[in-house]
Amino acid sequence: MNAEAYEELGQKLQKEYPTPGPSGVSTGEIAWNNVKLWLEGNVPLVPESELRDFLTNAPLDLVHESFWRSIPFGTGGVRGTVGFGPNRLNPTVAALTIQAHCNYLNDKFDSDEGFRFKRSVVIANDVREFHDISKTLEFLEHNPYHAVTGDPGLKVTSRNLAYLAAGVYAKNGYTVYILDPGNDDANLTTPELSFLIRRLRAAGGINLSASHNPPDDNGIKVYDQNGGQYLPPEDQDLTDRTRDIRDAIHMPFGEAFAEGLVEDIPDGALMDYVDLYHRRAEERGLGSQDKTRILFTPLGGCGGRTVKIELEKLGYDVHMPEREGPYGTGPDGTRGTFGAIPMRIANPEVPDSTRYSKAAALSFGSGLVLASDPDADRLGVEVYHQGNWRHLTGNQIATILAYYLILDPSGPQLRGAVYETVVTTLAVKAIADSAGCDPVDNDLLVGFKYIGHKVAQYQEKHREATEEKLLSFGTEESHGYLDTPNIRDKDAMAAALYLARLHEVLSKTGETLVDYLDRVYDEVGKFGDTGRSIIILGSRGFNAIHDVMKELRRLKPDSIAGIKVESIDDRRDPVHSEPGQKPSDTEWEARNLLTFRFDGGRIAFRPSGTEPKLKFYVQTEAAPASTDAQEFADGIAGKVYQYVLDILSKVSKPAKPVRLDDAFAWLPDVISLDGKISIQDHIAKQLRSEIASDDFRVEDTAQWLDEEIAKLVPGESAWEATERAFRAEAGRWSPAEAERVDRVFAYLRNQN
Repeated sequence: MNAEAYEELGQKLQKEYPTPGPSGVSTGEIAWNNVKLWLEGNVPLVPESELRDFLTNAPLDLVHESFWRSIPFGTGGVRGTVGFGPNRLNPTVAALTIQAHCNYLNDKFDSDEGFRFKRSVVIANDVREFHDISKTLEFLEHNPYHAVTGDPGLKVTSRNLAYLAAGVYAKNGYTVYILDPGNDDANLTTPELSFLIRRLRAAGGINLSASHNPPDDNGIKVYDQNGGQYLPPEDQDLTDRTRDIRDAIHMPFGEAFAEGLVEDIPDGALMDYVDLYHRRAEERGLGSQDKTRILFTPLGGCGGRTVKIELEKLGYDVHMPEREGPYGTGPDGTRGTFGAIPMRIANPEVPDSTRYSKAAALSFGSGLVLASDPDADRLGVEVYHQGNWRHLTGNQIATILAYYLILDPSGPQLRGAVYETVVTTLAVKAIADSAGCDPVDNDLLVGFKYIGHKVAQYQEKHREATEEKLLSFGTEESHGYLDTPNIRDKDAMAAALYLARLHEVLSKTGETLVDYLDRVYDEVGKFGDTGRSIIILGSRGFNAIHDVMKELRRLKPDSIAGIKVESIDDRRDPVHSEPGQKPSDTEWEARNLLTFRFDGGRIAFRPSGTEPKLKFYVQTEAAPASTDAQEFADGIAGKVYQYVLDILSKVSKPAKPVRLDDAFAWLPDVISLDGKISIQDHIAKQLRSEIASDDFRVEDTAQWLDEEIAKLVPGESAWEATERAFRAEAGRWSPAEAERVDRVFAYLRNQN
């Protein structure tokens, strides 16, 4: 990039992107200032020639998106797409984030606050490897940083980022604990990290993981000395340091290891984590008596080293699909990209993520699929019930677990603390209240760190309390569960062991977990819970999502989607603050939550803290007579989705109103809003044209459709995620056209 092209880039950015950012300066000017900062050597580990290659060849919009801001320090750290620039995840951003954490810890050790911990940290990592699945950077094929053809030593993988982080911590004087140093395939789960920080009395820790985000993402989860993620105002301190930092010191990983600054995690500490659950399982009779078959999938992540091993120790016959294990490869041979998972969505919240696992389970002879996400802190459940697979939502699993732990005569009948977030099912509080549990708090802000913090606070006040009193159950709607105060984050293990045992007991009488859930609802009430997301990518999405929240606050609607609103709870209202205290910016963002209560339930809205999503939650505790409670909640959610689209049309002023028919609105929410609109407005119309053609050939149309959907939905057989919507649309066409659509999907299924 010569001087003339350099100046031209700056002019284009400032001209084409005049929209003010959060600071009031245009995002184009912010992007240009950051480009200059990176090119002029003012931040570390920037590959200057490769960056110039990127800036020369990248579309202007990609340059803007990569540089218009620094990745925000969100719910528990930073997450983002791998690439160049401060708004991407790369070695520079990783080193600066770790250095900010070091500076924070240094001040803690230098203060008089009694920070009595070892000058050490624990580092975990998942299995991610950047292969540019979205092909965003494929124009860089001659760049050493190219995901496929570039230098392997420069690959952005979770393990390589962990090595880099270790070098930063070591250079700053910290002893680093990392599993199996030198083994590039080693990985550690998030709950193990939380446990080990406390077990080793470390000052904190990190996990190089983007959890269930798309495969081109990575991230850094940052943990405090208590094994939990930082809360306000500490996370504000870290946010400020991360935003303002410009330099980091580091040393090569091999050098740090040779000097004794990097140590393997002690075997005894790891065994203590396993023993914690094994001891509890034996005390509560969770072992298998019949070697019941269970299919467990870590969805391409780390859960095999924890959940699978413990289930086997308890006597269960566990099958884990080989391709869905850590570093399972996709059809293109890439590893660490969740290639064997449908749509590459390694998220147990999404029913499609276990599509292949369910087929494998039937072949194995199992009616239960347990699925953990890549860092094994969440668990999903699929149940074979009355000849079909039933996906249990996070709220339904929470209800089952709460009832078993608290009210079931065959369970432990706990009466201690119960915590859940404000967007989690109302059923858990009903169960806890009816049993007299104490304390019970179902009004926590979103994020499991708030549950972990409550556990720590309660333990500080009640040092002599038993473990069962300190925590009977903690849960959040996004498949997070915890049953021990020895860990301060959610853990897939906390749910898997109980569900396996319940499944075995129920199977003896021909029942399933679905039957158990129905009985729970018969006893405690008819509860329904539906969570939806609208993904809007880029800076446009960031602004649109926050504009929707602003508009909801301005409108203060007395009805939503035809439902009368009885009261509104705005977590930014001063009533939720300490008198005389102004919330920090991070707390202010965490409080960007609106709850609209109606007769029989509530609807809550919030932006995601880790992804470009507007999320809303419908929770009902009553349904009209002869109406299924879950169908009632789903019906409300469908109307609310359209209500949000109407607001989006108003605040973002697109060329034409944002409209989605119900069939396309119910496409999996992992598909962006633009993707759904494209499927409805372009691909569906073209499909009708293709099948109406005199030259129609099933195989040609099927191949075309497969290729078009693959551009919007990653992973194998992505068309399956859209089949239901296309069939619904074809139901409005002629019978002959609908019959041809049937043939197209039959062909695709046979090919698959």
